[in-house]
Amino acid sequence: MIFNKIELHNFRQFYGTQEIIFSIKDGKHVTVIHGENGSGKTALLNAFNWCLYGKTDLPKPNDLINEFAYSEMDKLGKVEMYIELEFKSRQTEYLLRRTLKFEEKDKWTFAKDTTGEVTLKYYSDDRYKEIGNPSIELNQILPENMRNYFFFDGERIDNLSKQEDSLEIKEAIKTIMDLEVLERSIEHTKSVKKQFMDEFKENTNDSTKLVVNQLENATSKLDNMKVELDQVKNNISIRKSQKQDIEIKLSKIDSIAVIQQERMELEKEKGKSEMELRDVSKKITQKISKEGYLAITRSLVHRVSERLEETNNTRSSRVEVPIRVLKTIIENDKCICGTSLSDGQDALAEIKHLLDHSSPDNEATSYAYLSGDNKLVDSYRNRFFEDLTDLRKREANLIEHIDDTMNRIEEKSAEISKRDFEDLNGLEKKRKTFELEIESYQKDLGLLENSIENYEREIKDLEKQLAEQKEIESKAVISKKRYETSAKILDVMEQIHIIKENEVKVELKERLKKVYSYFLRKEYSIDLSSDFTLIVKNKSQKKVAMSQGERQITSLSFIGAIVEMAREKYNKRSGNGIGEGGIYPLVMDSPFGALDSDHRKRVAQGVHKLSDQIIVILSTSQWKGQVEESLSNYVGSSYTLDYQAPMVSGDPSFEFTKIEVSSK
Repeated sequence: MIFNKIELHNFRQFYGTQEIIFSIKDGKHVTVIHGENGSGKTALLNAFNWCLYGKTDLPKPNDLINEFAYSEMDKLGKVEMYIELEFKSRQTEYLLRRTLKFEEKDKWTFAKDTTGEVTLKYYSDDRYKEIGNPSIELNQILPENMRNYFFFDGERIDNLSKQEDSLEIKEAIKTIMDLEVLERSIEHTKSVKKQFMDEFKENTNDSTKLVVNQLENATSKLDNMKVELDQVKNNISIRKSQKQDIEIKLSKIDSIAVIQQERMELEKEKGKSEMELRDVSKKITQKISKEGYLAITRSLVHRVSERLEETNNTRSSRVEVPIRVLKTIIENDKCICGTSLSDGQDALAEIKHLLDHSSPDNEATSYAYLSGDNKLVDSYRNRFFEDLTDLRKREANLIEHIDDTMNRIEEKSAEISKRDFEDLNGLEKKRKTFELEIESYQKDLGLLENSIENYEREIKDLEKQLAEQKEIESKAVISKKRYETSAKILDVMEQIHIIKENEVKVELKERLKKVYSYFLRKEYSIDLSSDFTLIVKNKSQKKVAMSQGERQITSLSFIGAIVEMAREKYNKRSGNGIGEGGIYPLVMDSPFGALDSDHRKRVAQGVHKLSDQIIVILSTSQWKGQVEESLSNYVGSSYTLDYQAPMVSGDPSFEFTKIEVSSK
């Protein structure tokens, strides 16, 4: 999406019809709009949102129509307000207009529904053609849940760098990279799969219906548990981040800095030991599950050994004739002594009897094989107990080490609590609260993971039972095949989603590092965690506490990274409809306000790289100096929001803003 023009008619401060034509030239793709406080900068930013989605983030969201125009209703009988946008998306030209009309009868209903009437047209065959359902088309071009990423107040975007917004970041990534298309397909396939299961159940016998009901119940519980698991994981991640933020604050208090650092090192050691303990406990469970049967083989091995010894002592000394020799004699109708054999002879009958009662191996060979296997089972049993003993010892040592480490952490915590410092006790209480909540969530996590494993096993068993059902009606056979096919398709789609999501995450990490390097002067690095949290670290790879300006830069880097990534995906699109990205503009109100002089310059030098179209709305004070020097070479259009003093039309007086082409 690239904007060509916006036209405002009686919208907020903008009286009458006014327009801005945006620059779309290569290398001159920045449009700068100057405006002082109260001139309508925020209103202009929200004009994009209202035209596209019928929503604003203004303090009085219902007061959209210009007051002076509204006052003219007495003599005109009606008044109209609209925003019109001309834009291009995926090689198609669009014309969008959202209109709000007032008539004399609406005079005292100023706060009426402000969604307005919307028309969307596209240019084809030398004329504009209207689209029947504009909201669907607009959401496909630029989804509404992404609007705050492309039309934003620069002084308020620092929230993206906070842990609690990791889910919002994850959803933004999925939307911008079209992964939500794949997710919708997965959800649709799930519903189709359920439909086929219902058809199958209607056309089968009672015993099969029972299995189907059990399968549906187990699947439903599994889905709910997976949702709950994701929420618990997110809660753990949030609490860990909040706890870490407090620990960073504590480490900056001189009187306890050393003790706090020691406590953090101990907690890191404890966390490492806990991970190892979980791994060891899992190995013990797997060992018992796979080889536990060996524990009861001792008496069996002993009895087999005794029986083999008895058999060996009483074994006949007669020489056994190999099977292959007997078969050769019968095939040739001739004994090894040269005598001819024929049906009916006692000799031939005896040879056939020997063949029927012979084993593949002779008695001695069978004895050797069985004796060897018996010793091997005994060896496996001994190794099983040795391995299990080693694992149990390791588990006990780890538990003891974790307990000891926890005691040392408590000692450090008690020492910190004794120190007399403002807000120290409050910080310690919060830290302890977060710690206890983390422990509680981790217990819930363990229980959920165990339950999920059990339900997954149960579902596999039930699906196996269904596959083995013999007495199925002909109609049910078709439904069963459809169900099995949809299940396979769903499995493939979910695997594709995992692969695509991981690909996007890896690529986005690299983009973030690249974009971040444009802006920040400190030797910080940025990373994206597995749960989509933006993490900034110092040279020692420790998480840092950021200022508002640094958080703003971090959030801006994220927005720039996904826009750049979507642009490259679009330019390399394959036509398969998944992860093809797109071209997106950035409309920013006051992006330099919370930054110091040096960071302001760095952002100004790099911001033009973030998108194919940049629209910057800012005050003269923000523009003058480093921003103007760094950004002016990329500016193709410049406008000024010229605030006019209150004009009088009878009583009361009204103010308005004129949009003028600027030479700044």
